[in-house]
Amino acid sequence: MVQQLSLCLKEDFNRENMCPCRILIIDDDTDDIEVLSDALLQSGFNSFHCIKSADEAITFLEACTIEGSLPRLIVIDLYLPGNNGRQFLKIVQQNPLYNKINIVVFSNMQLELLMDVDRNIGAADYIEKPCCYQDYLKIAAILDQKSAA
Repeated sequence: MVQQLSLCLKEDFNRENMCPCRILIIDDDTDDIEVLSDALLQSGFNSFHCIKSADEAITFLEACTIEGSLPRLIVIDLYLPGNNGRQFLKIVQQNPLYNKINIVVFSNMQLELLMDVDRNIGAADYIEKPCCYQDYLKIAAILDQKSAA
């Protein structure tokens, strides 16, 4: 798991070390990334890539576009350095190359009003970050299903 996580968190990527992935995870919290990555791996899912900022994610999507291998699902935290999750949603929604990718907001905040705002700017779903590992395993299964569609 440690080797996979170090690859997942690699901050400086290029086309040579980027492979097609079904899920792009964007979160600046290393602990959240580690637990979600572990849950995905334990569930038998290994087609994901982790990035720590929305700006890096845009660069990643641009590189994936060149390679012809966009992710099927993006999981994003709302509170990120630089462009935040909502700004990322707006950027993706406005780009015809990316606006068909399903996006799941993965956040600690669960206010109905904010969830509606996020859905209006491109989020397909909203998942509250869980407190226990068993719930992360359930989320991993949900993300696997969503990325297969």
